[in-house]
Amino acid sequence: MYALNISAKDYFRCLILFITVTLSGCAHISEMSLSNKSYYLEGNIQNFNQKIPEDATVTLSVTQSKIAGEKEFPFRDYIFLTQSESKKIPFRLALHNELSSLSHQLSISVRVEKDGKLIMMSDKLTPLTDQPDKKLTLIVHNS
Repeated sequence: MYALNISAKDYFRCLILFITVTLSGCAHISEMSLSNKSYYLEGNIQNFNQKIPEDATVTLSVTQSKIAGEKEFPFRDYIFLTQSESKKIPFRLALHNELSSLSHQLSISVRVEKDGKLIMMSDKLTPLTDQPDKKLTLIVHNS
């Protein structure tokens, strides 16, 4: 039987090489996770006339703007329930990565329903900015 005779010095070199290769792979994984940054849509939904009721269904619709004269293309809807009654409802939603790669401007509108009935909605499309730290204020009016 052939006996493998490795000195402590060679063993230490192999160990260092193994650790270096392993850690370089971890660094590559970290860079990949950094490139998949999450974007958030954050702000408030506000009604100046009356409170938005508790357990109301809020739908934020993200649309992709088209060339003048063309119809808006609905891209994604985010739906959540209000936790309490208030004139100002805060929200923070994670945007999907594909939203950042779209070529056209994105806009957002909001509608509020209670018991399946439309009670409030925004009267305009609010453009989304490229500044992730800027909070939106979406105004809704009674319908």
